[in-house]
Amino acid sequence: MKKLLHLTIALIPAISFAQNEFNNRGDLYLQQGALLHVQGAFVNDGGTVKNDGIIEVDGDFENKAGSVFGTHTDITSQERAVKFTGSGTQTIKGDLTNSPFYNLIIDKASPTSEVEMQTAVNVRGSLIFGTNTVAATYASTTPQTNHNNKGMLKTYSGSAEYLLTIINSRLDAIAGYAPMVINGNPTTAYILTKGTRGNSEGGLARLIGKTTGYDYPIGTVENGFNGVRINFKTLPAGGGFVRGKFNDGTDDANGFAGVIAPQCSGCSATNPTPNDRGYSNYFSAGPCNGAPQWFTASNSITNHGYWSFAADTNDKSYSYVVETFPNSFSNANENVDMMRTIKYDAAYGYNPSAEVWNGFMDSVSASTDLLQYSRNSGTCYAGDGVAGGKYIGMNTHFSMSSGIASNGNVLSAGVVNDGGSVFTISEPMPNPAVNSSKLVITTSVSRAVTVKLVDMIGREISSSSYALVSGANTIDFNLSLLANGTYNTVVVADAQIFSKKLFVSNN
Repeated sequence: MKKLLHLTIALIPAISFAQNEFNNRGDLYLQQGALLHVQGAFVNDGGTVKNDGIIEVDGDFENKAGSVFGTHTDITSQERAVKFTGSGTQTIKGDLTNSPFYNLIIDKASPTSEVEMQTAVNVRGSLIFGTNTVAATYASTTPQTNHNNKGMLKTYSGSAEYLLTIINSRLDAIAGYAPMVINGNPTTAYILTKGTRGNSEGGLARLIGKTTGYDYPIGTVENGFNGVRINFKTLPAGGGFVRGKFNDGTDDANGFAGVIAPQCSGCSATNPTPNDRGYSNYFSAGPCNGAPQWFTASNSITNHGYWSFAADTNDKSYSYVVETFPNSFSNANENVDMMRTIKYDAAYGYNPSAEVWNGFMDSVSASTDLLQYSRNSGTCYAGDGVAGGKYIGMNTHFSMSSGIASNGNVLSAGVVNDGGSVFTISEPMPNPAVNSSKLVITTSVSRAVTVKLVDMIGREISSSSYALVSGANTIDFNLSLLANGTYNTVVVADAQIFSKKLFVSNN
């Protein structure tokens, strides 16, 4: 093709193109320290662009088939960036398979507006949210637009999903994103995945190069920011790419993103073997506090979703502890409810939301990991997220389970023998319940208890104290004002905690 343009932009403050489109059909080279600001769209139409400076774009970015886009020869440049600064939705489209961005900067004039991928995007340096953010590959001093309002990067367009790949194993290859905290509810500076269940396309892929924690700042429009941190313990030789995304909702009629079957039947202190692998375990000396302890897990929180992850190769060579940072989780009752991130092994595009997740909770090393990597389990886990692990294999899905870690020696479900006295808790009656239900607690000695009703995201609905007498005691629950759904009745007695599922069906 005949070259129509050969332009070098050198060490000058800026060149600004005010027209609706900058259409490159020749050779364009930006040196370090140079700034090209395009107030409209940037189109590379059969040309060659070598960028060691900064290209700011207020409109769309397109690299048409047959065009070449990349960096030049100045490997010392801390710029080499394309920066999106427009106020509305901007798109990335065309053919970028062999023409990756180096540094991709999101600094929108409106913090909630989006940069929408309409093609797969590769980033060799860093993905940066906000002009003031600094990373190992990016520390620009060029005079430039500085909204610092950040914005969102969207990995889908319409029904199509595209893969965003970070070809840089440094931890700060993604920088400036929203803080990874539970219920942080940020409105800017993260990656939007589509959230469609059962789709094998799209998401965020990162090159994993060391045994440490890598963040995936992902979420969806429906459920907001639901970040994930994967703390890798072992990797395949040379590392590899691990991709992930968040999926909205569930196919389960009760709203659980992953069902857990009854935890343990016939378990006792003399027979502490669970009937479901990894879901109920008895510890004669709990790893967190040294006390005898049961761990039981129940169904996931409702009306949320699940995460999907996959490794490109050698997925069983990865072992890790995962931390999720859900946007619809309440820790208001954390002295009672435990939370754990559980896993279901299946291909990236599989939809496990209505499946039974039993059997996939197994730890790599020992069953003590059930307490070691669970939230609110004592002194073991002190992180900010909802932990899970130590797991192996990266073709998997994650959800959250609520559970109870209770001290004491259980004989059968709800029956405790503590030095000769007997303490028995019935199942809720009726269950499912309309307007009311009750528990019957039988004790051989008088004792004080606290009885609570807690919803599936840990919020305390009611709490009352009772002075039980020897014999049978009835505890009544008024459910007439409750919405339909699943709740936990929780009994706290002598530092022991017992939980029973209660299904409310008032309609």
